[in-house]
Amino acid sequence: MIGHGLRWRDVATERFTWSDCYALMSTQPYDSPINKAINGKDWWWYHPVVDHVVGIFDSLGVIATIISQRPNVKKSQLPKPTLRPWDTTKEKEVLKVKPSALDVMKKMLGWD
Repeated sequence: MIGHGLRWRDVATERFTWSDCYALMSTQPYDSPINKAINGKDWWWYHPVVDHVVGIFDSLGVIATIISQRPNVKKSQLPKPTLRPWDTTKEKEVLKVKPSALDVMKKMLGWD
């Protein structure tokens, strides 16, 4: 903000509205101090080249596995891709509950 001649005390004034503040904060470069503070240890992932380099690394790992075990490679033997901070895992914990009879539930709730 200082580089633009602004201060926090200027926020919510006619000269510098909240939407101006949001626009300024959301368009900071990946290595700005505010992005380093917000994203913590993962800030370097937001460099424009890092995602491509990690993708190449993952692809080379798959190629190396396929070439070393060409006829007998199974999908489970391939290396898993590197997780990015914005990726969500596809594995979800599923609770398996045995259904109760309606009479038992009414008794448990005191509706009997």
